[in-house]
Amino acid sequence: MKSIIFLFILLCGFFFFPKIRLPKSNPQDTRFKVMFWNPENFFDYYNDSVKNDEEFLPYGMRAWDSVRYQKKLQNTYKVIMAAGEWTPPDIIGLCEIENRKVLFDLLRNTPFSFFNYRFVHHESRDRRGIDVALLYNADKLKLLWDTAIPVVFAHEIESRTRDILCARLLKEPADTLSLFVNHWPSKYGGAGITGDLREEAAACLGNFVCKTLNHSPADKIIIMGDFNDPPVSKAVLKLLSMQCIGTDSLPALINLASNYKGDVQGSYKFQGSWELLDQIMVSRNLLTGGEGLHVRPGSFRVFSPDYLFERDDKFGGFKPFRTYSGYTYSGGFSDHLPVLLDLYDGAD
Repeated sequence: MKSIIFLFILLCGFFFFPKIRLPKSNPQDTRFKVMFWNPENFFDYYNDSVKNDEEFLPYGMRAWDSVRYQKKLQNTYKVIMAAGEWTPPDIIGLCEIENRKVLFDLLRNTPFSFFNYRFVHHESRDRRGIDVALLYNADKLKLLWDTAIPVVFAHEIESRTRDILCARLLKEPADTLSLFVNHWPSKYGGAGITGDLREEAAACLGNFVCKTLNHSPADKIIIMGDFNDPPVSKAVLKLLSMQCIGTDSLPALINLASNYKGDVQGSYKFQGSWELLDQIMVSRNLLTGGEGLHVRPGSFRVFSPDYLFERDDKFGGFKPFRTYSGYTYSGGFSDHLPVLLDLYDGAD
């Protein structure tokens, strides 16, 4: 009975998203998909006295109720499914998540429940009460350990932002991945004023990555996130230029988003200009090929099907289709587009 229901759900997905074109797969390839997405303000509709969630309550400014919350859950599930070509990506990083309940509802109260996925989440000290999270395919991966890395600002001790989530996953028989999920401080207040905060976030991440590589130089690392800065920013370049003790002089990390050329030149649109704020970086040994998980050229891309856009009447062209336009509910998806990475398992 479950299989019949699932087939019906997939057919409905094609009906509602008729413009999706799935790429042809090569049966000789074993692809392992990684996704990162900022689904934008993924709040439940219950009051949490220790979080600043009043906007997203039934009596709040956005009139966020059970109906709109269920719509958000279903929209989020549909995008993840479509990005994975109708099976979810094996690893999914998310940000702007309020709490564990949102993740539980996504995995258990949508058709996601047909798959064996689990989540990793830590409550952070973020002033808005939003966190990062990781979903993973428990049929393929085993969680070995996880931790939250606090981002501490040297000159603004009272400032609070999202922790960086680190998780180590085992892919049988012996391949391991260290995942880092990020949501660096926003540009609210001005890019120049907040740039130092993102540089400090980069330093916190870099220190932890160096500890990982110093302990295990051959470790396979994937860093993903909404960095609130483009690949050429000072903070991102600072991370990429770090030198770890005990490693050679070559860059430890490669930003796969640096030279991206696609139909949409960004994952976020601000005042008419596209910016690639959502990025995926990997340790150098993931690019070497050979046996085990590895990356091939062109593996990174922005997921940009037509239904994730709406017309941009102010600046022209199209922009991401959001849940709200200002405070007016429109029922869309997010102000960010997802980014994807294909890993390949086996020899080239």
